[in-house]
Amino acid sequence: MYEVSSLEDIGSIESFKELTNFFRGTYSSLQIPTQTAKLLDEALEDIDLVSLREEFITLGCALQYAYCNNIGSENDEDLKTLALEKEDIKGLFRALRKYLFSTSHSEELPSITIKIDTGDNINIKNPLVLKTIYGALCDKFLLTRENYVQQKEGILSKTLQIKPDKFSENVKVEFINAIYNFIYSENNPNRPRIDKALKKSTLEFIAAFFALFEVPINNSAPFVNNPSIGNISQIYDNVDIKNLKHYIERPPSIEIK
Repeated sequence: MYEVSSLEDIGSIESFKELTNFFRGTYSSLQIPTQTAKLLDEALEDIDLVSLREEFITLGCALQYAYCNNIGSENDEDLKTLALEKEDIKGLFRALRKYLFSTSHSEELPSITIKIDTGDNINIKNPLVLKTIYGALCDKFLLTRENYVQQKEGILSKTLQIKPDKFSENVKVEFINAIYNFIYSENNPNRPRIDKALKKSTLEFIAAFFALFEVPINNSAPFVNNPSIGNISQIYDNVDIKNLKHYIERPPSIEIK
């Protein structure tokens, strides 16, 4: 049995909006198992958020969609290539900095090695040729001594920032923190009367929410397709809130350095 719901506009919850824009632009309605809807209602009632039922259904479906679409990203050859781009550009800019800030004509510039189709390497060491190449690259990047740092940071910011094997982890980090921050934000009229403390009921709700939409917090997370689960308390009893706490306090390293 399934429950059909129209996509909710998320209203004023900006952090939810940002995480569901891609999803709401693709689909016009949602369908979730009746059992999932029943357990979600129980979970929302426990933290006084029943009035936001449709918003959380939309968020949950977006979570599942984003997570499933990012599993296995580490096997994508294009992403593997993009993951190496940042490191190569940083190396290139180190060489360009040497060229831009050289103080004398005799100062040695980094040589350039080019591998051609035959497998042979062409080593370019002549300073006149090197200056021509480095000068052309600086022109390409609109790079000068004055704007070196700004241009470098701008170009690096356009490269892939997240490790491909961490794409699905990044989805979890973003959704966990969006829910947690909303619960304790001024936009939540029923927010707990504590100052950002990791209250057990809040962590249980978030962990249960992930279980309801079949996104694992850890490998032993329970899923609602288990017919033995009859109420939300059974999920609370089996979720790993200690692991979830790490996602909030010490998120996994996902960025390409």
